[in-house]
Amino acid sequence: MLSEALALLAFGLIQRWGELVPRAAAVVPAALGAAALTAIWTVGVPVAALTGAMFDAEMTTGTATTVQLVAYAPMALWGPLLGTLTAQHWKRRSPQLRSAGLRTSGVDQ
Repeated sequence: MLSEALALLAFGLIQRWGELVPRAAAVVPAALGAAALTAIWTVGVPVAALTGAMFDAEMTTGTATTVQLVAYAPMALWGPLLGTLTAQHWKRRSPQLRSAGLRTSGVDQ
């Protein structure tokens, strides 16, 4: 349940209700989460797969392992995409853009 709740909070980076909290309160946890997810899924899992330390120690190599790795492969994009969302949220809510009238969210309009 916790992972689903945290994943849903990523919507706050792109939805109007996400602009109700201070910018740092949204960006800091999202940036930490993006860094952790990137380390886990784009570094940790491929290293574990290449070194033979699979997800399930009792799983033999073959079709089952291939299906499992293919099913988990999209998770490698979760961290970098969350990092992209975080950077765009930070940029969109920057005071320089706000003072120049370049905000596109429409919250203050």
